[in-house]
Amino acid sequence: AKTLVAGLAIGEITALSPELEEQMRIVSLTHLVAVSGSNCAIVVGMVYLIAVGLGFGRTGRTVISLSTLAGYVLLIGPDPSVLRAGVMAASVIIMIALGRRTWALNALAIAAIILLIADPWLAVEFGFGLSVLATAGILLLAPAMTEKLSQRLPMPLALGLAVTMAAQLFCLPLLMQLQPGLPTYSVIANLLAGPMVAPVTVLGMIALVLTPFAPSLVAVVSWIASLGTWVIEIV
Repeated sequence: AKTLVAGLAIGEITALSPELEEQMRIVSLTHLVAVSGSNCAIVVGMVYLIAVGLGFGRTGRTVISLSTLAGYVLLIGPDPSVLRAGVMAASVIIMIALGRRTWALNALAIAAIILLIADPWLAVEFGFGLSVLATAGILLLAPAMTEKLSQRLPMPLALGLAVTMAAQLFCLPLLMQLQPGLPTYSVIANLLAGPMVAPVTVLGMIALVLTPFAPSLVAVVSWIASLGTWVIEIV
């Protein structure tokens, strides 16, 4: 379970067993260990709140957030989904710094345009395409689906289902080229595993930061984080 903590926090999956990787692929949970916008949002959001708590002004919060984001992207590596998430997150941070209203869809468009200008071959990368489509689905379809589902389901369940289904529906054209079908049980698997992502990612990053300064605490933090990944393994 501890090896999965590194997968969720920084996308490090070399230590994962082939059996676990195959099981995650079957139930469509491999995206959990592919660092994406949610990971960037969690890390940057955590640092931004710490900066606010320490009394930094708008400029200081912006510089700290952008520096953290750049360091995180460099740590993970320049995968297409990471680049998309990084540029999109940077766009949102800059919008906030300028006092502009933040439109996530605009940030997604800016990220896609900048990256495709920088590297047009990303247009034929499945990782980049799935990342953009999944994000677009969540932004465009999930709110309306959540509103409809919440009429019959508790809000947390309605939101989880809406986000999962919206992302998969938008990714369907590309997914059908990668696999012969889309298992319906993957929606349930994502719904059950999803709540573990944020706490495991935060704890994994805390363990990473503590490594040079307090290695004795790393084992404790990693063990707590592994409780969340243990739930994912059960799923």
